[in-house]
Amino acid sequence: MQLLCQRAPNPKPDKLPHPIVASRTWLLPDCIRHRIPLESAKVRNLIFVFSWLQLILLWGATLQVAAQDEPPPSVWTNDKGVQLEADFVRMTEDAVVLKRKLDGKEISVPLALLSIDSHYQAVKLANPTAFSKPVPKAEVKPAEPELELPKLDLNLAQMLKSPFPQETKIDQFLEILQRESEAGNFFVGWHALPPKMQTDVEEVIIKGYGFIGPAVIKQVQILLRDLNTIAQDKKEFVLGLPELASAGPVKAQIEQQWPLVASLSAGLAKEENWQEANFQPGKVPTWLANLNIALAPSILAGMEAAKTALPPGMIPSASDIKYNVISQTATSAEVEIVTGVAPPVKKSFQKVGNIWIDTQAMNELRKSIDAAKEKMAQGPPPEIGMVKTALSGVIAAVGGLARAGSQEEFNDAASLLRDMMSGLTQSAGIRAGMGGGTGGNPNPNPGGGGRPGRPRLGEQQQNG
Repeated sequence: MQLLCQRAPNPKPDKLPHPIVASRTWLLPDCIRHRIPLESAKVRNLIFVFSWLQLILLWGATLQVAAQDEPPPSVWTNDKGVQLEADFVRMTEDAVVLKRKLDGKEISVPLALLSIDSHYQAVKLANPTAFSKPVPKAEVKPAEPELELPKLDLNLAQMLKSPFPQETKIDQFLEILQRESEAGNFFVGWHALPPKMQTDVEEVIIKGYGFIGPAVIKQVQILLRDLNTIAQDKKEFVLGLPELASAGPVKAQIEQQWPLVASLSAGLAKEENWQEANFQPGKVPTWLANLNIALAPSILAGMEAAKTALPPGMIPSASDIKYNVISQTATSAEVEIVTGVAPPVKKSFQKVGNIWIDTQAMNELRKSIDAAKEKMAQGPPPEIGMVKTALSGVIAAVGGLARAGSQEEFNDAASLLRDMMSGLTQSAGIRAGMGGGTGGNPNPNPGGGGRPGRPRLGEQQQNG
Protein backbone atom coordinates (compact mmCIF):
# COMPACT_ATOMS: atom_id res chain seq x y z
CA MET A 1 0.00 0.00 0.00
CA GLN A 2 3.02 2.32 0.30
CA LEU A 3 2.98 2.81 -3.46
CA LEU A 4 -0.51 4.26 -3.27
CA CYS A 5 0.70 7.06 -1.04
CA GLN A 6 3.51 8.31 -3.31
CA ARG A 7 2.85 11.70 -4.82
CA ALA A 8 3.68 11.96 -8.51
CA PRO A 9 5.08 15.18 -9.95
CA ASN A 10 2.23 17.48 -10.94
CA PRO A 11 2.92 20.46 -13.19
CA LYS A 12 -0.15 22.17 -11.71
CA PRO A 13 -0.10 21.34 -7.99
CA ASP A 14 -3.20 23.43 -7.36
CA LYS A 15 -5.25 21.17 -9.65
CA LEU A 16 -6.99 18.37 -7.78
CA PRO A 17 -4.15 17.26 -5.49
CA HIS A 18 -4.57 13.81 -3.98
CA PRO A 19 -2.09 11.42 -2.37
CA ILE A 20 -3.15 8.31 -4.29
CA VAL A 21 -1.03 8.81 -7.40
CA ALA A 22 1.90 6.98 -8.97
CA SER A 23 3.83 7.05 -12.24
CA ARG A 24 2.29 9.02 -15.09
CA THR A 25 1.62 6.03 -17.27
CA TRP A 26 -1.31 6.14 -19.67
CA LEU A 27 -2.47 2.66 -18.76
CA LEU A 28 -5.15 2.04 -21.33
CA PRO A 29 -3.29 3.56 -24.29
CA ASP A 30 -0.19 1.55 -23.32
CA CYS A 31 -2.26 -1.62 -23.36
CA ILE A 32 -3.64 -0.69 -26.71
CA ARG A 33 -0.35 0.37 -28.27
CA HIS A 34 2.05 -2.20 -26.86
CA ARG A 35 0.27 -5.28 -25.55
CA ILE A 36 -2.39 -6.02 -28.18
CA PRO A 37 -1.38 -6.98 -31.73
CA LEU A 38 -3.34 -4.70 -34.07
CA GLU A 39 -3.39 -5.16 -37.80
CA SER A 40 -6.20 -2.94 -39.02
CA ALA A 41 -7.38 0.58 -38.32
CA LYS A 42 -10.90 -0.67 -37.61
CA VAL A 43 -9.63 -3.06 -34.98
CA ARG A 44 -7.58 -0.29 -33.34
CA ASN A 45 -10.55 2.03 -33.33
CA LEU A 46 -12.86 -0.58 -31.88
CA ILE A 47 -10.44 -1.57 -29.12
CA PHE A 48 -9.92 2.07 -28.20
CA VAL A 49 -13.68 2.59 -27.96
CA PHE A 50 -14.22 -0.47 -25.84
CA SER A 51 -11.27 0.46 -23.63
CA TRP A 52 -13.23 3.56 -22.68
CA LEU A 53 -16.26 1.36 -22.08
CA GLN A 54 -14.13 -0.89 -19.89
CA LEU A 55 -13.10 2.11 -17.79
CA ILE A 56 -16.75 3.09 -17.38
CA LEU A 57 -17.75 -0.50 -16.52
CA LEU A 58 -14.80 -1.00 -14.19
CA TRP A 59 -15.85 1.78 -11.87
CA GLY A 60 -19.45 1.32 -12.45
CA ALA A 61 -20.86 3.29 -15.39
CA THR A 62 -23.13 6.23 -14.83
CA LEU A 63 -25.93 7.69 -12.77
CA GLN A 64 -27.88 10.92 -12.93
CA VAL A 65 -26.93 13.62 -10.50
CA ALA A 66 -29.73 14.02 -7.96
CA ALA A 67 -32.07 16.80 -9.00
CA GLN A 68 -32.92 17.87 -5.45
CA ASP A 69 -30.75 20.27 -3.46
CA GLU A 70 -28.40 18.72 -0.93
CA PRO A 71 -28.95 19.40 2.79
CA PRO A 72 -26.64 21.89 4.50
CA PRO A 73 -23.28 20.41 5.60
CA SER A 74 -24.35 20.41 9.26
CA VAL A 75 -27.34 18.12 8.64
CA TRP A 76 -26.75 14.35 8.31
CA THR A 77 -29.38 11.76 7.43
CA ASN A 78 -29.29 8.01 7.95
CA ASP A 79 -30.74 5.37 5.66
CA LYS A 80 -34.03 5.51 7.59
CA GLY A 81 -34.48 9.27 7.09
CA VAL A 82 -33.52 10.28 10.66
CA GLN A 83 -31.54 13.53 10.75
CA LEU A 84 -28.77 14.75 13.03
CA GLU A 85 -27.12 18.17 13.31
CA ALA A 86 -23.36 17.77 13.53
CA ASP A 87 -20.14 19.17 12.10
CA PHE A 88 -17.81 17.08 9.93
CA VAL A 89 -14.51 16.15 11.62
CA ARG A 90 -12.92 13.49 9.40
CA MET A 91 -13.66 10.42 7.32
CA THR A 92 -12.13 6.99 7.87
CA GLU A 93 -12.24 3.86 5.71
CA ASP A 94 -15.74 2.86 6.80
CA ALA A 95 -17.07 5.69 8.99
CA VAL A 96 -17.47 9.44 9.29
CA VAL A 97 -16.52 11.20 12.53
CA LEU A 98 -18.96 13.99 13.47
CA LYS A 99 -19.15 16.55 16.28
CA ARG A 100 -22.70 16.72 17.55
CA LYS A 101 -24.24 20.21 17.80
CA LEU A 102 -26.25 19.10 20.82
CA ASP A 103 -23.41 18.40 23.22
CA GLY A 104 -20.16 18.85 21.28
CA LYS A 105 -19.23 15.17 21.53
CA GLU A 106 -17.46 13.39 18.67
CA ILE A 107 -19.20 10.29 17.36
CA SER A 108 -18.23 7.79 14.68
CA VAL A 109 -21.08 6.84 12.32
CA PRO A 110 -20.59 3.89 9.93
CA LEU A 111 -20.89 4.97 6.29
CA ALA A 112 -23.22 2.01 5.75
CA LEU A 113 -25.83 3.72 7.92
CA LEU A 114 -25.81 7.03 6.02
CA SER A 115 -28.17 7.97 3.22
CA ILE A 116 -26.60 8.21 -0.22
CA ASP A 117 -26.64 12.04 -0.07
CA SER A 118 -25.01 12.18 3.36
CA HIS A 119 -22.44 9.63 2.23
CA TYR A 120 -21.69 11.85 -0.76
CA GLN A 121 -21.48 14.83 1.59
CA ALA A 122 -18.85 13.02 3.68
CA VAL A 123 -16.73 12.24 0.60
CA LYS A 124 -16.91 15.88 -0.55
CA LEU A 125 -15.93 17.27 2.84
CA ALA A 126 -13.05 14.79 3.02
CA ASN A 127 -11.78 16.00 -0.39
CA PRO A 128 -12.53 19.76 -0.40
CA THR A 129 -10.15 20.73 -3.20
CA ALA A 130 -11.48 18.17 -5.67
CA PHE A 131 -15.06 19.23 -4.95
CA SER A 132 -14.49 22.98 -4.97
CA LYS A 133 -16.74 23.38 -8.02
CA PRO A 134 -20.43 22.44 -8.12
CA VAL A 135 -21.20 19.42 -10.23
CA PRO A 136 -23.47 20.15 -13.21
CA LYS A 137 -26.98 18.76 -12.85
CA ALA A 138 -26.79 16.34 -15.74
CA GLU A 139 -29.87 14.77 -17.25
CA VAL A 140 -29.89 11.56 -19.27
CA LYS A 141 -30.19 12.67 -22.87
CA PRO A 142 -31.52 10.66 -25.79
CA ALA A 143 -29.00 8.76 -27.84
CA GLU A 144 -27.35 10.76 -30.60
CA PRO A 145 -28.14 9.81 -34.19
CA GLU A 146 -24.69 8.38 -34.99
CA LEU A 147 -25.63 5.04 -33.44
CA GLU A 148 -29.17 3.73 -33.24
CA LEU A 149 -29.97 1.54 -30.25
CA PRO A 150 -32.50 -1.25 -30.78
CA LYS A 151 -35.90 -0.90 -29.17
CA LEU A 152 -36.55 -4.07 -27.21
CA ASP A 153 -39.75 -5.47 -25.74
CA LEU A 154 -38.49 -6.98 -22.48
CA ASN A 155 -40.99 -7.60 -19.69
CA LEU A 156 -39.65 -8.36 -16.22
CA ALA A 157 -42.50 -10.62 -15.18
CA GLN A 158 -42.19 -12.67 -18.37
CA MET A 159 -38.41 -12.85 -18.09
CA LEU A 160 -38.65 -14.32 -14.59
CA LYS A 161 -40.72 -17.23 -15.90
CA SER A 162 -38.90 -20.14 -17.50
CA PRO A 163 -39.55 -20.22 -21.27
CA PHE A 164 -38.85 -23.97 -21.44
CA PRO A 165 -41.86 -26.33 -21.49
CA GLN A 166 -41.81 -29.38 -19.23
CA GLU A 167 -41.12 -31.84 -22.05
CA THR A 168 -38.61 -29.77 -24.01
CA LYS A 169 -36.70 -31.61 -26.72
CA ILE A 170 -33.11 -30.68 -27.48
CA ASP A 171 -33.93 -28.85 -30.72
CA GLN A 172 -36.71 -26.88 -28.98
CA PHE A 173 -34.38 -26.00 -26.13
CA LEU A 174 -31.68 -24.67 -28.44
CA GLU A 175 -34.21 -22.78 -30.56
CA ILE A 176 -35.65 -21.05 -27.47
CA LEU A 177 -32.16 -20.10 -26.28
CA GLN A 178 -31.34 -18.61 -29.67
CA ARG A 179 -34.65 -16.77 -30.05
CA GLU A 180 -34.57 -15.20 -26.60
CA SER A 181 -30.93 -14.12 -26.98
CA GLU A 182 -31.68 -12.46 -30.32
CA ALA A 183 -34.49 -10.55 -28.57
CA GLY A 184 -32.03 -9.29 -25.93
CA ASN A 185 -33.23 -11.63 -23.16
CA PHE A 186 -29.84 -12.91 -22.03
CA PHE A 187 -31.45 -13.78 -18.69
CA VAL A 188 -32.70 -16.92 -20.43
CA GLY A 189 -29.30 -18.33 -19.48
CA TRP A 190 -30.38 -18.25 -15.83
CA HIS A 191 -33.31 -20.51 -16.64
CA ALA A 192 -30.89 -22.84 -18.46
CA LEU A 193 -29.11 -23.57 -15.15
CA PRO A 194 -30.14 -26.46 -12.87
CA PRO A 195 -31.92 -25.33 -9.66
CA LYS A 196 -28.94 -26.24 -7.43
CA MET A 197 -26.61 -24.19 -9.63
CA GLN A 198 -28.98 -21.21 -9.45
CA THR A 199 -28.98 -21.45 -5.66
CA ASP A 200 -25.18 -21.59 -5.49
CA VAL A 201 -24.69 -18.68 -7.90
CA GLU A 202 -27.09 -16.59 -5.84
CA GLU A 203 -25.22 -17.55 -2.66
CA VAL A 204 -21.89 -16.44 -4.15
CA ILE A 205 -23.36 -13.07 -5.27
CA ILE A 206 -24.89 -12.42 -1.84
CA LYS A 207 -21.68 -13.40 -0.07
CA GLY A 208 -19.66 -11.14 -2.35
CA TYR A 209 -22.00 -8.25 -1.62
CA GLY A 210 -21.58 -8.92 2.09
CA PHE A 211 -17.79 -8.67 1.76
CA ILE A 212 -18.01 -5.41 -0.17
CA GLY A 213 -20.68 -3.97 2.11
CA PRO A 214 -23.40 -1.35 1.59
CA ALA A 215 -20.96 1.47 2.40
CA VAL A 216 -18.79 0.67 -0.64
CA ILE A 217 -21.88 0.21 -2.82
CA LYS A 218 -22.98 3.71 -1.84
CA GLN A 219 -19.56 5.04 -2.78
CA VAL A 220 -19.91 3.35 -6.16
CA GLN A 221 -23.26 5.11 -6.59
CA ILE A 222 -21.54 8.43 -5.90
CA LEU A 223 -18.95 7.54 -8.51
CA LEU A 224 -21.69 6.69 -10.97
CA ARG A 225 -23.26 10.11 -10.54
CA ASP A 226 -20.11 11.85 -11.76
CA LEU A 227 -19.49 9.32 -14.52
CA ASN A 228 -22.96 10.05 -15.79
CA THR A 229 -22.14 13.75 -15.90
CA ILE A 230 -19.05 12.95 -17.96
CA ALA A 231 -20.97 10.68 -20.36
CA GLN A 232 -23.82 13.14 -20.81
CA ASP A 233 -22.11 16.56 -20.68
CA LYS A 234 -18.35 16.18 -21.24
CA LYS A 235 -18.18 14.49 -24.62
CA GLU A 236 -16.33 17.42 -26.23
CA PHE A 237 -13.74 17.43 -23.45
CA VAL A 238 -13.18 13.68 -23.87
CA LEU A 239 -12.72 14.10 -27.62
CA GLY A 240 -10.39 17.02 -26.93
CA LEU A 241 -7.90 14.95 -24.92
CA PRO A 242 -4.40 15.30 -26.42
CA GLU A 243 -4.26 11.62 -27.40
CA LEU A 244 -7.42 12.00 -29.46
CA ALA A 245 -7.07 15.51 -30.79
CA SER A 246 -4.50 14.41 -33.38
CA ALA A 247 -6.00 10.97 -34.06
CA GLY A 248 -8.66 11.73 -36.64
CA PRO A 249 -9.97 8.23 -37.46
CA VAL A 250 -9.95 7.10 -33.83
CA LYS A 251 -11.68 10.28 -32.73
CA ALA A 252 -14.34 9.86 -35.41
CA GLN A 253 -14.95 6.26 -34.34
CA ILE A 254 -15.33 7.26 -30.67
CA GLU A 255 -17.69 10.05 -31.62
CA GLN A 256 -19.80 7.63 -33.63
CA GLN A 257 -19.92 5.15 -30.74
CA TRP A 258 -20.51 7.73 -28.02
CA PRO A 259 -24.27 7.05 -27.75
CA LEU A 260 -23.33 3.48 -26.90
CA VAL A 261 -21.13 4.74 -24.04
CA ALA A 262 -23.91 7.01 -22.79
CA SER A 263 -26.48 4.24 -23.02
CA LEU A 264 -24.29 1.76 -21.15
CA SER A 265 -23.61 4.33 -18.47
CA ALA A 266 -27.27 5.18 -18.03
CA GLY A 267 -28.24 1.51 -17.90
CA LEU A 268 -25.66 0.51 -15.33
CA ALA A 269 -26.30 3.56 -13.20
CA LYS A 270 -29.95 3.11 -12.38
CA GLU A 271 -30.05 3.66 -8.65
CA GLU A 272 -32.63 0.96 -8.02
CA ASN A 273 -30.16 -1.65 -9.26
CA TRP A 274 -27.80 -1.06 -6.34
CA GLN A 275 -30.12 -1.22 -3.35
CA GLU A 276 -29.30 -3.58 -0.49
CA ALA A 277 -32.66 -5.33 -0.95
CA ASN A 278 -31.45 -6.73 -4.30
CA PHE A 279 -28.85 -8.87 -2.55
CA GLN A 280 -31.15 -10.84 -0.28
CA PRO A 281 -32.07 -14.52 -0.79
CA GLY A 282 -34.64 -14.87 -3.54
CA LYS A 283 -34.04 -11.35 -4.91
CA VAL A 284 -30.89 -11.91 -6.99
CA PRO A 285 -32.73 -13.28 -10.08
CA THR A 286 -34.88 -10.14 -10.24
CA TRP A 287 -31.76 -7.99 -9.90
CA LEU A 288 -30.05 -9.84 -12.76
CA ALA A 289 -33.15 -9.57 -14.96
CA ASN A 290 -33.39 -5.82 -14.33
CA LEU A 291 -29.72 -5.41 -15.23
CA ASN A 292 -30.44 -7.34 -18.44
CA ILE A 293 -33.29 -4.96 -19.31
CA ALA A 294 -31.08 -1.93 -18.64
CA LEU A 295 -28.06 -3.13 -20.61
CA ALA A 296 -29.47 -5.26 -23.44
CA PRO A 297 -29.91 -2.44 -26.01
CA SER A 298 -26.30 -1.34 -25.53
CA ILE A 299 -24.99 -4.91 -25.64
CA LEU A 300 -26.78 -5.68 -28.91
CA ALA A 301 -25.70 -2.36 -30.43
CA GLY A 302 -22.11 -3.01 -29.34
CA MET A 303 -22.16 -6.46 -30.94
CA GLU A 304 -23.41 -4.98 -34.19
CA ALA A 305 -20.68 -2.33 -34.10
CA ALA A 306 -18.06 -5.01 -33.50
CA LYS A 307 -19.41 -7.11 -36.38
CA THR A 308 -19.09 -4.10 -38.67
CA ALA A 309 -15.51 -3.32 -37.63
CA LEU A 310 -14.08 -6.83 -37.52
CA PRO A 311 -13.75 -9.45 -40.26
CA PRO A 312 -16.94 -11.43 -41.04
CA GLY A 313 -17.71 -14.17 -38.53
CA MET A 314 -15.34 -12.88 -35.83
CA ILE A 315 -18.23 -11.62 -33.65
CA PRO A 316 -21.18 -13.90 -34.36
CA SER A 317 -24.65 -12.96 -33.17
CA ALA A 318 -27.13 -15.48 -31.81
CA SER A 319 -28.63 -15.88 -35.26
CA ASP A 320 -25.22 -16.84 -36.68
CA ILE A 321 -24.91 -19.90 -34.42
CA LYS A 322 -26.05 -23.11 -36.14
CA TYR A 323 -27.04 -26.33 -34.36
CA ASN A 324 -27.07 -29.79 -35.89
CA VAL A 325 -28.51 -32.58 -33.70
CA ILE A 326 -26.43 -35.68 -34.50
CA SER A 327 -28.16 -38.10 -32.17
CA GLN A 328 -30.57 -37.98 -29.24
CA THR A 329 -32.48 -40.08 -26.73
CA ALA A 330 -35.05 -39.03 -24.16
CA THR A 331 -32.30 -37.90 -21.75
CA SER A 332 -29.16 -37.25 -23.81
CA ALA A 333 -28.08 -35.77 -27.14
CA GLU A 334 -25.03 -35.11 -29.30
CA VAL A 335 -25.05 -31.73 -31.06
CA GLU A 336 -22.69 -30.14 -33.56
CA ILE A 337 -22.39 -26.37 -33.08
CA VAL A 338 -21.03 -23.98 -35.71
CA THR A 339 -20.20 -20.49 -34.44
CA GLY A 340 -19.10 -17.93 -37.02
CA VAL A 341 -15.82 -18.85 -38.70
CA ALA A 342 -14.79 -21.26 -35.93
CA PRO A 343 -14.62 -24.98 -36.75
CA PRO A 344 -17.65 -27.11 -35.80
CA VAL A 345 -17.66 -28.37 -32.20
CA LYS A 346 -19.48 -31.44 -30.91
CA LYS A 347 -21.18 -31.12 -27.53
CA SER A 348 -22.83 -33.68 -25.27
CA PHE A 349 -26.10 -32.61 -23.65
CA GLN A 350 -27.96 -34.20 -20.77
CA LYS A 351 -31.59 -33.56 -19.84
CA VAL A 352 -32.20 -32.26 -16.31
CA GLY A 353 -35.85 -31.53 -15.59
CA ASN A 354 -37.10 -29.29 -18.40
CA ILE A 355 -33.65 -28.11 -19.56
CA TRP A 356 -30.69 -29.58 -21.43
CA ILE A 357 -27.21 -28.91 -20.07
CA ASP A 358 -23.85 -28.96 -21.83
CA THR A 359 -22.21 -31.48 -19.50
CA GLN A 360 -18.62 -30.28 -20.01
CA ALA A 361 -19.48 -26.59 -19.59
CA MET A 362 -21.67 -27.31 -16.56
CA ASN A 363 -18.92 -29.33 -14.89
CA GLU A 364 -16.48 -26.45 -15.40
CA LEU A 365 -19.00 -23.99 -13.99
CA ARG A 366 -19.56 -26.27 -10.99
CA LYS A 367 -15.80 -26.32 -10.28
CA SER A 368 -15.64 -22.52 -10.49
CA ILE A 369 -18.61 -22.02 -8.18
CA ASP A 370 -17.28 -24.54 -5.64
CA ALA A 371 -13.86 -22.86 -5.71
CA ALA A 372 -15.47 -19.46 -5.14
CA LYS A 373 -17.51 -20.77 -2.21
CA GLU A 374 -14.43 -22.37 -0.68
CA LYS A 375 -12.44 -19.15 -0.99
CA MET A 376 -15.26 -17.07 0.45
CA ALA A 377 -15.47 -19.40 3.43
CA GLN A 378 -12.00 -18.13 4.40
CA GLY A 379 -13.26 -14.56 4.76
CA PRO A 380 -12.93 -11.35 2.73
CA PRO A 381 -9.96 -11.31 0.33
CA PRO A 382 -7.30 -8.68 1.13
CA GLU A 383 -7.91 -6.91 -2.19
CA ILE A 384 -11.19 -5.57 -0.83
CA GLY A 385 -9.28 -3.50 1.72
CA MET A 386 -7.22 -1.94 -1.06
CA VAL A 387 -10.37 -1.09 -3.02
CA LYS A 388 -11.94 0.54 0.03
CA THR A 389 -8.80 2.58 0.64
CA ALA A 390 -8.54 3.75 -2.96
CA LEU A 391 -12.21 4.41 -3.68
CA SER A 392 -12.40 7.80 -2.00
CA GLY A 393 -9.46 9.03 -4.09
CA VAL A 394 -10.97 7.67 -7.30
CA ILE A 395 -14.25 9.44 -6.51
CA ALA A 396 -12.33 12.70 -6.06
CA ALA A 397 -10.46 12.23 -9.35
CA VAL A 398 -13.59 11.37 -11.33
CA GLY A 399 -15.33 14.28 -9.64
CA GLY A 400 -12.61 16.50 -11.07
CA LEU A 401 -13.52 15.30 -14.57
CA ALA A 402 -17.20 15.99 -13.94
CA ARG A 403 -16.53 19.50 -12.60
CA ALA A 404 -14.01 20.53 -15.24
CA GLY A 405 -14.98 23.84 -16.78
CA SER A 406 -12.29 23.88 -19.45
CA GLN A 407 -10.32 21.47 -21.61
CA GLU A 408 -7.19 22.19 -19.57
CA GLU A 409 -8.90 21.27 -16.30
CA PHE A 410 -10.33 18.12 -17.87
CA ASN A 411 -6.91 17.06 -19.18
CA ASP A 412 -5.35 17.55 -15.73
CA ALA A 413 -8.09 15.52 -14.07
CA ALA A 414 -7.80 12.76 -16.67
CA SER A 415 -4.05 12.59 -16.09
CA LEU A 416 -4.56 12.30 -12.33
CA LEU A 417 -7.12 9.51 -12.78
CA ARG A 418 -4.81 7.53 -15.04
CA ASP A 419 -1.94 8.02 -12.60
CA MET A 420 -4.14 6.67 -9.86
CA MET A 421 -5.30 3.63 -11.82
CA SER A 422 -1.74 2.90 -12.90
CA GLY A 423 -0.63 3.06 -9.28
CA LEU A 424 -3.43 0.76 -8.21
CA THR A 425 -2.55 -1.72 -10.93
CA GLN A 426 1.12 -1.70 -9.94
CA SER A 427 0.23 -2.05 -6.27
CA ALA A 428 -2.06 -4.99 -7.03
CA GLY A 429 0.81 -6.64 -8.92
CA ILE A 430 3.15 -6.13 -5.98
CA ARG A 431 0.59 -7.62 -3.59
CA ALA A 432 0.08 -10.60 -5.87
CA GLY A 433 3.83 -11.15 -6.06
CA MET A 434 4.02 -11.11 -2.27
CA GLY A 435 1.36 -13.78 -1.98
CA GLY A 436 -1.78 -11.72 -1.65
CA GLY A 437 -1.04 -9.18 1.06
CA THR A 438 -1.06 -9.42 4.79
CA GLY A 439 -4.19 -11.29 5.63
CA GLY A 440 -7.87 -10.63 5.90
CA ASN A 441 -9.91 -7.53 6.54
CA PRO A 442 -9.39 -6.33 10.12
CA ASN A 443 -13.08 -5.44 10.30
CA PRO A 444 -14.96 -8.69 11.07
CA ASN A 445 -18.27 -7.15 10.03
CA PRO A 446 -17.59 -5.03 6.91
CA GLY A 447 -20.51 -2.93 5.83
CA GLY A 448 -22.95 -4.79 8.05
CA GLY A 449 -25.53 -2.04 8.24
CA GLY A 450 -28.60 -2.87 10.26
CA ARG A 451 -27.05 -5.79 12.11
CA PRO A 452 -27.12 -6.14 15.92
CA GLY A 453 -24.37 -4.15 17.60
CA ARG A 454 -24.10 -1.49 14.90
CA PRO A 455 -24.63 2.03 16.35
CA ARG A 456 -27.54 4.10 15.15
CA LEU A 457 -27.05 7.62 13.81
CA GLY A 458 -26.40 9.86 16.78
CA GLU A 459 -25.28 7.09 19.14
CA GLN A 460 -21.70 7.33 20.34
CA GLN A 461 -19.20 4.68 19.23
CA GLN A 462 -15.72 4.23 20.65
CA ASN A 463 -13.23 5.86 18.31
CA GLY A 464 -10.19 3.80 17.33
